Amino acid sequence: MKDYHRRVLDAWIRQISLVALALELDEDFFHKAGACELQLSKQVVYGASAHSDYGMLTLLAIDGVGGLQVCQEKFK
Repeated sequence: MKDYHRRVLDAWIRQISLVALALELDEDFFHKAGACELQLSKQVVYGASAHSDYGMLTLLAIDGVGGLQVCQEKFK
């Protein structure tokens, strides 16, 4: 689990750094605060009701089974 968390954190840092550079900010602008959270489910979860992720960037591990949808009405 520690190895997985390190890999996810590394991926998050690389991606959030690219966002900062695209906005012409310092590469480490967003990750200075260290705002990376890893949430794990201890049980089998077959779905989640409609919700919004509160973070700026969400990395989602998937198992090849489709189902993730974006609520397009929120972007109109």
